[in-house]
Amino acid sequence: MGYRKSDVQTHNAGGYNGPRYPAVNVKYYDWPDIDAIIERFKCSREIAERAAQWAWESAQEQFWETETEYATEHFGRGVDAYSAGRSGGWLVVVGLPDIEYWDALDLAKWRGFESGVKRSVKAWAELEPILDTIDANRWAEETSERYNFTDKDGATVCLADVERCAHCG
Repeated sequence: MGYRKSDVQTHNAGGYNGPRYPAVNVKYYDWPDIDAIIERFKCSREIAERAAQWAWESAQEQFWETETEYATEHFGRGVDAYSAGRSGGWLVVVGLPDIEYWDALDLAKWRGFESGVKRSVKAWAELEPILDTIDANRWAEETSERYNFTDKDGATVCLADVERCAHCG
């Protein structure tokens, strides 16, 4: 059997009694193992967990930025996509006709969007790009910070390289 209107997941906006909109479940539970970060960067478990958290936050931010733009590119102007649910695990699209009025072309367009979003979720969670992000941001270093780079005197400086006094933390 092919993809049907009944296969389109929905999520309600504004609580349980709000209107329901087409949505993609974007929850992801298989974040790479901390041991891979420890092995790659030769850091402590505490530093690896911190780096993984920052990589997770960064991936989420970038995912939502790109996917909301993708919705507009895919469906055109007049649609809005946003995160919904307790943990932000649903990508909800507002501004499309009610699903009951979709024809085969509308359904195919949604299926293509949904597939693209799911591929994107998987791509953001692949081990090598995560490790590359940690490396590029130098998050596996002892004195790194979430936003690790700043401009100082016309040059970009990594905060992991800035000497700090012992009592400053």
